[in-house]
Amino acid sequence: MVDTASINQRLCSLFSSENGETPFATATNCTQWLFIELKEPWEKDIEKSKHFPKEVSSVLKRVRGRGNQVRLQCILPDSEYSVDGYTRVIYFSLDEGASIFQKKEYLLKPVRVASLVEALLVEPKGLKRFDAEQQAESTNRDIFVCTHGKYDVCCGRFGYLAYQTLRTNYGSSKENNLRVWRVSHLGGHRFAPNILDMPEGNNWARMSQKDLGTIIIRDEPVSEIRHCYRGWVALASPEEQMLESEAFMREGWDWTRRRVFALPKGQDVPDANGNVRVKFSEGDVNRFGNYQAVVECVGKFPSINCITGNQSAEYPKYEVKKIRKLRSIG
Repeated sequence: MVDTASINQRLCSLFSSENGETPFATATNCTQWLFIELKEPWEKDIEKSKHFPKEVSSVLKRVRGRGNQVRLQCILPDSEYSVDGYTRVIYFSLDEGASIFQKKEYLLKPVRVASLVEALLVEPKGLKRFDAEQQAESTNRDIFVCTHGKYDVCCGRFGYLAYQTLRTNYGSSKENNLRVWRVSHLGGHRFAPNILDMPEGNNWARMSQKDLGTIIIRDEPVSEIRHCYRGWVALASPEEQMLESEAFMREGWDWTRRRVFALPKGQDVPDANGNVRVKFSEGDVNRFGNYQAVVECVGKFPSINCITGNQSAEYPKYEVKKIRKLRSIG
């Protein structure tokens, strides 16, 4: 039983942690991620920000009206990564049945951003017009840290501290071959700080200073930070994310080098007996394995509003039961 008297004047991230809520199976699901560089100030609704190009909003409205789900994120310009007078656009996509996010990155004049977004999301044949502005692969990883304080105070407070650590310790090192960005709201502010590791698509949260180094260097078993893993963003159902999380913890960091497949729509939810599975490669491109388990909702976690301190919602608590690894198939 939650002591409602103690809720007042609490931050939702601290309340969630102290109440024992785990971030498993809460990753924001999307197979198209669009990152657009945008200078401050930012509004809570990022598209209403002062410098957000209205033409891009029009394109996104048409795209979403056709049922095409794309996750818009904005990134703050960086003194090292950015170029004055130009806007960086990074697009990650994962086709159904595929297993690796593909990245396309462009550096172009602001007046051309809306046309590029339309080509990326609506008319791929039109991308030829942007060949000269497409950037060669410069880094293996992009680490996005939510610092969107206008959306929620937890993102601004805990997210910025995590960003500072990652940017200072790893974001300028060519040896690490990665960039660290400040990004708009990733969802799940009660788990702040929220971090998205692309192109793998792993969503991490609620990380200590030591935990932050572990996701970059991977010098400790991933099971040591199981409490920080939200899930793989390509998986739609929480049950599927829950099973993938458990498989990741069992297999270790090698799991990120395997090809984990998002199952076709309709196969990504439990059957009548609660069974759910994830499919993964076994090194050989023609050999695959499966993890199968019963995933059950065993309760709910309360959440609070950072502004009012009042309880605002309840979120499901899942557990993995009867997990097994099935033999490889050709």
